[in-house]
Amino acid sequence: MTFAKNARVEYKLIVDGKWITDPLNPNKIDNGVGGENSFFTMPDYKPTEWDKNNNNPDKNQTIVSVQSLETIEIDSKVYGEKRKIQVLGRMANEIRTTFYPVLYLQDGGEYINRANAVRIQQNLLKAGKIQPFLIVFLDPKDRMKEYWANDDYAKFLAEEVVPVIDSKYNTIKNRDGRAVMGASLGGITAVNVALRYPQVFGRIGGQSSSFWIDNERIVKDLEKLDGQTKFKFYFDDGTLEGVEDSRKVVETLKKKGFDVTYIEGETGHNWTAWRDRLADALMAIWK
Repeated sequence: MTFAKNARVEYKLIVDGKWITDPLNPNKIDNGVGGENSFFTMPDYKPTEWDKNNNNPDKNQTIVSVQSLETIEIDSKVYGEKRKIQVLGRMANEIRTTFYPVLYLQDGGEYINRANAVRIQQNLLKAGKIQPFLIVFLDPKDRMKEYWANDDYAKFLAEEVVPVIDSKYNTIKNRDGRAVMGASLGGITAVNVALRYPQVFGRIGGQSSSFWIDNERIVKDLEKLDGQTKFKFYFDDGTLEGVEDSRKVVETLKKKGFDVTYIEGETGHNWTAWRDRLADALMAIWK
């Protein structure tokens, strides 16, 4: 096989029908997708610079400090139980004269731990690449069910989580001030949530979105959009996981006149790839 000079590749070997890591490659990673994988990088691969720990920001910059994550309990009627979410948003309580947009992020714990979402957001803020916004980190209990473009989950997020966040924080309370995003099944779920509740969410992001589910059911829903309700879209995908479905969706949406940002990486389906593209995703969603 040949790979692009800037590729990062995760892989396994199949021996006697069993998937194993490469015994001759010491580079292994448990990346949240497929368990432990072997990996290598080509000579021109460069990881994101936006997750670096920089403790010496320019003192002349005006930086809004987002402090610790806050855990909030949602009393869900949809699921008949209490659900916990995490919020990066204390600045909205500290500076009450400013109203902030909100990003609702699926697989929130993975974005925190594997994609360094908090540090990436903070570094972008310090560099003046984005304006301040809150992040709500959500995690499913039954991922395959709830993230299979599930309408109950869409109702939970739009009708139960959003009102709690809007009541607790100083948020922009309109669809243009709310974005929803995720990776893989979380990406297709983000699309479904916004399509089911276009009056609530105006910005949609998906990293390696699972457009294939249910014979491209959500792709068909996107094809039905008439352009009357305006959305801003961000999508990305990896050339080593197959990009045809994402390219099809992007082409369709652009023909309909939607604002779409699309990025491809020489990567596969894993959290390192989504981490490396996360800064671009955040900048595009809030442009």
